[in-house]
Amino acid sequence: MSTLRGRVTWQICAAEPIESFGRRVTPLSRALVVHCRGTTYAWNRPYAIQVEDQADGSRRLLPVIDRTLHLQLVAVGLGLTLAWLFTGVSRRKREAR
Repeated sequence: MSTLRGRVTWQICAAEPIESFGRRVTPLSRALVVHCRGTTYAWNRPYAIQVEDQADGSRRLLPVIDRTLHLQLVAVGLGLTLAWLFTGVSRRKREAR
């Protein structure tokens, strides 16, 4: 049995910072990286925005709420529920015959 250590990692990646109005804004993303037989798969999601005030040097980390992920999870849950219901209905029709 192969180990997952070293093959599956979570990484936080920073994009190019943008400077405007005395502030530096850096978008951050979280990536799930899977190494498998010479191939690497990466699944990226928005994580946060780091805001640095250049006047006093303070930093804030503003979390990003990923609505797309929520919609994907709802769609998968709805699909599984409908599949479960339709298989139950088709089984009942077969049993009734």
